[in-house]
This record gives sequence, C-alpha cells and structure tokens, in this order.
Amino acid sequence: MLLDRIDGWNEVEHVALDRHQGEDRLLILDNLVLHRAADAALLVRDRLVGLIPVSSSGSSISLNRSEKLFADLLYESPDTGTIVVFEIKRARATARETVTELLAYEQEVRNHLPFAARTDICFVVVSTDYSPLLDHSLVSLIAWHGLKVLCLHVDETQRITARLPSAWSSLGQDLIPSQHIDTTSLTFTPHDFSNPVQIGVLLNSALDMIAREADRSGITGFGFVFEDVRFMYENLRPCGLIVARVNPAGFLSEAKVEHYLDGGERSPLHRRIAEHGRTGSWRPASPELDSATRFLSRYGTVEWCSSGTWQEKRLDVRHRTPDVSMDHYARPVVFNTWGLIGDYTRELLICPDRMATAAKEFGDQVVETRNPEFGFKVVDTIAPDAKVPAYGAQWFTRLGFRLARLWTYVTAYQLNKDFLTRDRLRSLLAWARADLCVPLTELGIATSLADVREPPPAIITGAAGDGRPLEDPDTIGLLVRWVIDHLIGDRSNRHGVVFEAAFHTGQAFDEGIFGIELGIDLEDIVARAVTNVYTLLDLAIAQAPRRNGAYPALTAHFAASFGLDCTSDTTPTELAALIWKIPIETLFDEYVRAVPAALDIAFPALHFGAGHAPPTLPSGAVAVLRRRILEHRAAGRDPGIYFDPGGGYGIDMLDEHAKTMFRRPADDEVVVRDRYTTRGEVHRLTTWTRLTDHDTNQSGQQ
Repeated sequence: MLLDRIDGWNEVEHVALDRHQGEDRLLILDNLVLHRAADAALLVRDRLVGLIPVSSSGSSISLNRSEKLFADLLYESPDTGTIVVFEIKRARATARETVTELLAYEQEVRNHLPFAARTDICFVVVSTDYSPLLDHSLVSLIAWHGLKVLCLHVDETQRITARLPSAWSSLGQDLIPSQHIDTTSLTFTPHDFSNPVQIGVLLNSALDMIAREADRSGITGFGFVFEDVRFMYENLRPCGLIVARVNPAGFLSEAKVEHYLDGGERSPLHRRIAEHGRTGSWRPASPELDSATRFLSRYGTVEWCSSGTWQEKRLDVRHRTPDVSMDHYARPVVFNTWGLIGDYTRELLICPDRMATAAKEFGDQVVETRNPEFGFKVVDTIAPDAKVPAYGAQWFTRLGFRLARLWTYVTAYQLNKDFLTRDRLRSLLAWARADLCVPLTELGIATSLADVREPPPAIITGAAGDGRPLEDPDTIGLLVRWVIDHLIGDRSNRHGVVFEAAFHTGQAFDEGIFGIELGIDLEDIVARAVTNVYTLLDLAIAQAPRRNGAYPALTAHFAASFGLDCTSDTTPTELAALIWKIPIETLFDEYVRAVPAALDIAFPALHFGAGHAPPTLPSGAVAVLRRRILEHRAAGRDPGIYFDPGGGYGIDMLDEHAKTMFRRPADDEVVVRDRYTTRGEVHRLTTWTRLTDHDTNQSGQQ
C-alpha cells in the first residue's frame, strides 16, 4: 500500500499540531504558510484509503470528447466523495507544467461535480526534484488558493518522503503593524429617518455582505457597527459603520526586514513595495464594499471616506484631541472579522487551551464571534496600537493612564444624572474597557509569574442592561494600590512611581473630560503632572550614563521625539537644561509614549519570572521553529529563539555578541535568549530535545 511506503509523516503531523498549540497572541504569516501546507498534506493522506482506480495516463478525463486531458492517475472514493489526482514529475524540465495541469484537472473534475468543495478534490504531486518554480507554485495553490495537495519526494534509492513545500521568504513578522491597517467610514443618509432600528438592521446586513465579499477576495480586515450616542441631539444618524483593511505593503518596511532580508533590496519589486510601505502610497481598492454600497443605496445615499489608520484611532494620544476620537460618540454593537484575522478568530474559539489564555476575562461564557468586546480584544492583541516593552515604564504608564480613564468615567456616571451626559459616558466606557483588555491580560500573566501571595482585586467589567457600568471605582483604586504594593513592591521604586503618577494625573492628559464635566477644575492635577514629567525625564538623564549604551540612545531619542539639539556629546547637565525648552503641550502629548520610553532606555523592564524555567515548548512548536531556524541558517543568517517575560516565544536574529559566543551551532542545536533565570537576560546553547525536556544543565553565558 502506498501509505505504508511514505516516510516523513511525523514532522508533518507536528507542524499541523502547532496550529492548535500555538500562542493565542500571534498571527504569524511565517508559520501560517507551513500550517496550511501540513493541513493539506494530512487531509489528502486521510483520503488515500479505499481508493478505486478510474483512469491512467492513457485515457482522457475530459467530459468533452474534443478535448484531451490526461492525468497520470485518477482515483475515486465514493465513501468520502473524493476525487484524487496523481501528477508524477520525472524530470525537472516538466516541473513548470505542474500548476497548469493541476488547475486544468481541477476544472475538469468540477465539470463532472459542479458543486464540489475544495476538500472533495485532492492532488498528489510526486517528483524527484522540487525546483524554486515548482515550490512557489505549490505554496501558492495550497496557502492562498485552498487546493489540497500532498507533495511526495522520491530520492535516488526510491525512498518516498512527505514534503512540505518551502517558498515563503520569512519576514520575521509577529504582529500586524496597526499603522498599516487603513480604515474607511460610512456616511449613510437614509431616505426615511423614522425607524432607527431599521437603519441599524441595514448596517448590520451591510457588514455581513462586506465580510462575505472580503473573504471571497482574500482581503484581511475587520469592521464594526456602532450606535451613535449623539442621535437626536447632535446627529440625525442613529448608527454608523467603520471598516478596516490590512494594507499588504506595510510588511516589507515594518516587519523586521532589516534583519531577515539583510537590509538590502533584493529585487525591483522589493524596492518598489518597500518604498510604498515607507511612504504610505500603496492604496488598495476596496471591492469588498461594492455589494454593501449597492444594497444600502436602495434605502439612502452612501458615502465612504478614508478615516486614517487603526493606530491613529487606538493610540492613547487620541485623548488629546477628543473632537476626532470615536470614543465620544461611537459605542460598538456588532463586530466582524474576515480574511486571515477572521480565520484566526474562529480558530481561537475552537482551541480550548488557547481560548483560556486569550479570553480569560470572558470566563465560562459562550463567546459569540460578533461580540465587540471579544473582537477588539483579538485585534488589539495581534495588531496593538504600539509595541511596548513588557512591564517597562511605557507599559506601566499605559496601564495607569487607562485605569484612570475607566475610574473617571465610572465615577462620572455615578455622580451625573443627566441623560445626555450618561449617553456620552456609555460610549467612553465602551472604549475604556476595550483599551484595558490586553493590559489586564498581561497583568494577569505578570501576577502568575511573580508568585504574589495576595491575589489582585477582581474588576468586573461591562454594562448592565440599562447601560449602568458594572465597575466599582473603589475596586479600581484597590487594584492600583495592589500593583504598587504587591506586584511591583520592592522590585523597583521607579516603576511604582511611574505607574502611580500615570493613574493620579491621568485626567490632565484627557481633553475629552471637559465634554462631560464642563466646570471641572484640573489646576492641581495639571501642576502635579508637569512636575512628574520633568522629574521622570531628569531621572532618565541621571541613570542613562550608568547603563551600557543607554546615554547615546537617550540623546537620540530626545532629538527624534522632542526636536532637541543634542547628541551623545551633550553632557547630562546640558541635556537636563534642554528639556525645560520642551513645550508643556508637547510633553503632555508624549506622556504615554516618548516620556516613559526615555525611562525604558535608562532602566531595564521588570522581570517577574526570575528564577523560573522557560515554558515548555509543545512538540508542534519545536517542529516549526526547527524548520524555520534551519531555513534561516541556509540563507546565511544567524537566528535564535527568544522567550519573553510573558511566556511568549519566537525567532529573532542574534546580535553580534551572541554570534561571537556561539559560532556555527549544529543542526540539532539552537541558541536561546531568555529572561527566566536570576541572572537576567541570558543566552544559552541547547538542543531541540533538551529545549522540550527542560534540561537546565546546559551551557549558557550572560
């Protein structure tokens, strides 16, 4: 039997297993292509049982007698409703014909079985040689066009091995850059304003149409319908719709290309696409909107307009300009995803272990895929507004500021009985909760790593049926105190100061607060915030010279972020004087970005996992990582594996110091960078077997 003669299934199975074992927070294209190839191979394998021969190369399979299509071998399986076509390549010169033949055979099978699914037609390609052209063709058919293909390699000894085609150039992408997610907003003016509920139903249906058309077109993105809380007061439209699309030109310039493609431009196409990504000049058409536009045009006038990037809508600095922020009028009610984000969302729901990590805050609820809270959590996880160092000054500033916003809005809702103000607060609260989803999950990870004896106060988030917030301001305050006293504790007084300052002065950086409390007096808070900003910058200037390489990085940061005329030759005293020239408004605009980023340059982030062993790597992860590491080495690069403080892992390129320590690891060896020992960040050389078994008695250097 053919299956008994095929080797290599173990690696294919482990690669496929990684799709279900993989981290909840990552949608990695480098892995996704491998997963799809492995899934297709296993599906075809399972259909190679009980096959009945139909034809060989001597018989045409065409329904039309005037056409001649000769498949090498064709089998059927009535019990599974499957047609299996074998294509045998005996010479490298015939490889270029393979894709043409497979597509022709697929079309002819569909002539016989018009409504056949992609899984009903399987292909087996057998070849002694897989050229780049053949590999690229097969990866395209499998990963992007959904064909189910099993690749078999036959060597000179007639040994047959299952093979995963490898034509994907690794970009090192681990997150979707939110600055390369373009948004489009709908302005829908109905012919009849008398039925607000009907308008909401129309937009809901339009969102479904957009999702369907986007999936058919291979577009990756998401969208949501929102209730406009200004309805009947400032706006005649009861609801709106925003659609977001991942711009594919952003990855070459943003996804670590300088390490993965050696910083060089590889081809004219690379040069053009990288330039478009840097300048934002790549503007894809939006065919996914056409059907929804035709549908809505029956009921009103439709106008779509570009509304900036997703990053612009999610950065904390948006609260400095509330007039353009969605927070003040748009309360999301329905969410939808499509393309790779849609696949990721649905796969998350069917993997219990990953779901337990990704959506712990939803408890035992049955999560609906169109739930806005769940949708924003997924998007903010894989496409964060900014990638900040875990548990550094930026991270604690962001957490403190966002908790301050939630506390402010909940308190204002309790104190203010005005119906219009409460409507505005419902929208503000919805976005404040969305902003905290990912940070609170990361806080939970830090808590588990730190082995804190006293558990944190549990914050119940959400709204009651009447719109009343379920959060308790006192509990939020207790959580802030718990973070300072128990989580940070005596690990770092500086990080405690940063976090506490962000929480207690957060109102000073939220201009939108005047929209709900016109007469609020923030003079004392603003004065405290000014003092805090200068104190933190002075602290960074004083500490940076004591940390290797930090002072030049700090002066470069001040020059880039604040426009200061400083270099590494500027003395700390001179630099301290220069910061007083920065306008207060600029410092406030950068309070949650450039200001704490200066501290992250001067001080290391907190490592809550000190003394812990790295997390166990699942077998699927080892199979994928090993394959990718060997591919990078074959391309002349020096890859390693990292473990981050939150338990995540992935591939990055070794710095010069690490390359000097570990020269030319063997195929069964890998360099690991982790932060789970008492010595801080450590590089160590280990084997793939030990990496899985957690043998800690390995060679390592700090």
